[in-house]
Amino acid sequence: MKQIEKIINKINEDRCVDNFWAIQNYILRLSSVINALKKRGWSFEGKFLEGTKNYCYYIIKRPLF
Repeated sequence: MKQIEKIINKINEDRCVDNFWAIQNYILRLSSVINALKKRGWSFEGKFLEGTKNYCYYIIKRPLF
Protein backbone atom coordinates (compact mmCIF):
# COMPACT_ATOMS: atom_id res chain seq x y z
CA MET A 1 0.00 0.00 0.00
CA LYS A 2 1.30 3.46 -0.87
CA GLN A 3 1.98 6.05 1.79
CA ILE A 4 -0.83 8.30 0.60
CA GLU A 5 -3.30 5.40 0.82
CA LYS A 6 -2.18 4.58 4.37
CA ILE A 7 -2.70 8.19 5.41
CA ILE A 8 -6.15 8.40 3.80
CA ASN A 9 -7.16 5.19 5.59
CA LYS A 10 -5.90 6.59 8.91
CA ILE A 11 -7.81 9.84 8.36
CA ASN A 12 -10.99 7.91 7.54
CA GLU A 13 -10.65 5.97 10.81
CA ASP A 14 -9.60 8.74 13.23
CA ARG A 15 -10.21 12.06 11.39
CA CYS A 16 -6.56 12.94 12.03
CA VAL A 17 -3.04 11.73 11.42
CA ASP A 18 -0.04 12.51 13.60
CA ASN A 19 3.71 12.41 13.13
CA PHE A 20 4.32 9.60 15.68
CA TRP A 21 1.85 7.31 13.88
CA ALA A 22 3.51 8.18 10.56
CA ILE A 23 6.98 7.29 11.84
CA GLN A 24 5.71 3.97 13.22
CA ASN A 25 4.35 3.23 9.74
CA TYR A 26 7.62 4.20 7.99
CA ILE A 27 6.25 7.46 6.58
CA LEU A 28 9.10 9.85 7.26
CA ARG A 29 7.86 12.82 5.24
CA LEU A 30 4.29 13.22 6.48
CA SER A 31 4.13 16.92 5.61
CA SER A 32 5.05 16.11 2.01
CA VAL A 33 2.15 13.66 1.72
CA ILE A 34 -0.21 16.16 3.41
CA ASN A 35 0.89 18.78 0.87
CA ALA A 36 0.13 16.37 -2.00
CA LEU A 37 -3.35 15.79 -0.54
CA LYS A 38 -3.90 19.55 -0.28
CA LYS A 39 -3.13 19.84 -4.00
CA ARG A 40 -5.87 17.26 -4.60
CA GLY A 41 -8.45 19.37 -2.73
CA TRP A 42 -8.13 18.20 0.87
CA SER A 43 -8.00 20.76 3.71
CA PHE A 44 -6.25 20.22 7.02
CA GLU A 45 -5.71 22.05 10.28
CA GLY A 46 -2.52 21.19 12.11
CA LYS A 47 -1.65 21.64 15.75
CA PHE A 48 0.48 20.19 18.51
CA LEU A 49 -1.32 17.90 20.92
CA GLU A 50 -1.43 19.53 24.33
CA GLY A 51 1.65 18.90 26.43
CA THR A 52 3.45 16.87 23.76
CA LYS A 53 5.72 17.29 20.75
CA ASN A 54 3.26 15.28 18.67
CA TYR A 55 1.94 17.27 15.69
CA CYS A 56 -1.46 16.22 14.37
CA TYR A 57 -3.22 17.07 11.10
CA TYR A 58 -7.02 17.21 11.41
CA ILE A 59 -9.22 16.87 8.35
CA ILE A 60 -11.40 19.89 7.61
CA LYS A 61 -12.61 19.14 4.10
CA ARG A 62 -12.37 16.23 1.68
CA PRO A 63 -12.40 16.70 -2.09
CA LEU A 64 -15.58 16.10 -4.02
CA PHE A 65 -15.02 13.19 -6.39
